[in-house]
Amino acid sequence: MRWLILSDIHGDFDALAKVLEHAGSVDAIIIAGDLTDFGGHVEATKIIDALAEKEAPVLAVSGNCDRDGVRAALESAGLSIEGRTRKVRDHIFAGAGGGIHHHGMTPFEPTEDELEASLSAALNSGDEFSERRIEGENLVIVTHTPPNGTPLDKRGSTHTGSHAFRAILGERTPALWVSGHIHEARSLWTIGPTVLVNPGPVREGCFALAIVDGKGSPRLSLEMIDLRHRPLGRGDRA
Repeated sequence: MRWLILSDIHGDFDALAKVLEHAGSVDAIIIAGDLTDFGGHVEATKIIDALAEKEAPVLAVSGNCDRDGVRAALESAGLSIEGRTRKVRDHIFAGAGGGIHHHGMTPFEPTEDELEASLSAALNSGDEFSERRIEGENLVIVTHTPPNGTPLDKRGSTHTGSHAFRAILGERTPALWVSGHIHEARSLWTIGPTVLVNPGPVREGCFALAIVDGKGSPRLSLEMIDLRHRPLGRGDRA
């Protein structure tokens, strides 16, 4: 399987269209929030309509710059995994949206407790898909806020991610953890068996691709195009 991983579109329809075209055929699209730039239902619906042209399952959470209407649009389209799980083939996707509370100037800034509650609710609901607790090689976690203490949450010299998410990462050891939010922290990292990725902002031509063949951890690459549709380069692989 080939997964397209996106974050921080921020309502840039032109950038999204070019990334979708460049990515080619994919088997699933994972979105780690900030579909819009302080947008609502109307802006989110335009993004959703563009994604639908790929004819692939979409699994999404909202970000701190997404208003309530974005979450409503994702819900009504059946794309949201905030506080819940969805199963795509052999993988279970669980998610939590919003950017960890920082300055109160964006629409969706949950506290640590709220982030933990949302993701825990998703993971606990996902247990219904298995005879045992969902964890390990069949689990993919998608959050806008990254776990704390990795290159994915670093802004300057400061780690800005969620300590609650870092604890859940250690407890559940998913195959893949996708996050966004920190634009300058575009990176791949591994902790034990888990691959973590911040694909970088779509509005800057950034995305990631994952190859999932059921044999060990997903193989990921960071990708970038310029907005004139000329490939700029490729990041490290993990």
